[in-house]
Amino acid sequence: MKTKTILAIITLLTVCTLFIALVCKIEASPPATQAVARTSGIITVRGERVPYLSEGEGEPCIVTGVAPTYPPLFSERLKKKIRFLYVDFKGSWTADPTRKVDTLTMDDLVQEIDDVRLAFGLERVCLTGHSSTGLVAIEYLARHPERVSRLLLVGVHPFWNQKLFDAWNESWERDASPERKAMLEENKKRMPDSLLKTLSPRDAFAMRYVRTAPRLFFDPSYNIFWAMVGHQISSPMLDHYWAVIVKDYDTWSRLTDNTTPIFLGLGRYDNAVPYQTWQRERDRKNPSISFVTFEKSAHFPMIEEPKAFDDAVLAWLAKTSKKDAR
Repeated sequence: MKTKTILAIITLLTVCTLFIALVCKIEASPPATQAVARTSGIITVRGERVPYLSEGEGEPCIVTGVAPTYPPLFSERLKKKIRFLYVDFKGSWTADPTRKVDTLTMDDLVQEIDDVRLAFGLERVCLTGHSSTGLVAIEYLARHPERVSRLLLVGVHPFWNQKLFDAWNESWERDASPERKAMLEENKKRMPDSLLKTLSPRDAFAMRYVRTAPRLFFDPSYNIFWAMVGHQISSPMLDHYWAVIVKDYDTWSRLTDNTTPIFLGLGRYDNAVPYQTWQRERDRKNPSISFVTFEKSAHFPMIEEPKAFDDAVLAWLAKTSKKDAR
């Protein structure tokens, strides 16, 4: 009996000693640190107080469009050279479903960007644009070239008209494999319009992206919902933007006299922006525009080929920064 008691005491003391050692180790551990510098706050855009996230170091770069969905899409490596500014544009791209957005114009969207620039006290700023909302970055540059240091564009459309819509169909029929086309049809059966209509406009928009993955990703089975879940996206704003604001928009006339450095990343398999649609601009051989086509990407090369994307952007930054220094 005495032996069992002694053993029990020894066991208890051992457990206590291990517990104390573990607690001390935890308390002695350094505090968690961020791999990327992040700050947040509130600024005024178009007379309304809105939150923002600043992520990274280096040259400040305002992200256009539905900016809150983009933080996970750009790498930590890139954020060591670029300070991305993601603003929650509650008056437009992330507007509450009950808010009227059908009176907004390109003037309003350009002014939003300028309000952000002024709020951060920036004389000149880089702009980042992806997909069709990148046209706002191009328009801002066209109107205020003296306020823009450079444009970082990814999968941005060269124009928004019937010619683009025809190119979508032509490239799909020409380039998509039978397997890719079959996957799209299967997705449509699994998520028909009748089902998407039962969702909120925000969720329906996100699930359309999931449904059309074969058109938007090199890997036709890729699921982008992880980047969209929980984010407020104004579907009425996007519908108004596409149908009215950028109807018949053409970058040709807006970039004719441009000398500001522009990086344009395109995916070889991007059906939303067939790389051939930029051929007219390529043929002009404007030295200010750097075209890079990613051979194993579609609409999201920053996550489909992150290393190749980062290498290209960082090389462009180094090259254009030397020119700025002259």
